[in-house]
Amino acid sequence: MERDVILRDGRMLRIRRPRGEDAARLLDYLKIIGGETDFLLFDGAGLPYTIEQEAAVLERFFAEPRGGMFVGEIDGEIACTFNLSCNGRPRVAHVAEIAVAVQKKFWGIGVGSAVMETLISLAREQGVKTIELGVYAGNLRAQALYRRYGFEECGRHEGRFFVKGTYHDEILMDLHL
Repeated sequence: MERDVILRDGRMLRIRRPRGEDAARLLDYLKIIGGETDFLLFDGAGLPYTIEQEAAVLERFFAEPRGGMFVGEIDGEIACTFNLSCNGRPRVAHVAEIAVAVQKKFWGIGVGSAVMETLISLAREQGVKTIELGVYAGNLRAQALYRRYGFEECGRHEGRFFVKGTYHDEILMDLHL
């Protein structure tokens, strides 16, 4: 799946599924976004994977028959990553979970909206009825984006994240398609 979206500033966001050969670039991107915010599950050190390990992860994501991992690039630079994880068990196959990350220098130009529209469309194509996500309670910007697309808070995990000596709640949100 490839998709091009013209952003508010006139640049194009190219959305595609990454492959193993994208591993080094993706690991570098993860270090950038991990250092920009405390709202991710990792910091500026990125993920503790070798290029070979990351390549294997990307190939597994690419082989997913429903959903998978996606990157969005602007002028050849990774601007965002997002996942649609569809459950394969029959009793919950109608449920999917999403995760989204956007590099800070690309905030405010429509990348998040392009990602959400892509994720919702992909979920519908896969027969998903409910999309779930978790977001840091303090990440008001992300919560506003999700609410714009119809997500509603459905619960909370108290003290889910431990960052810089402080516990933070996770807000659980659902979108019923």
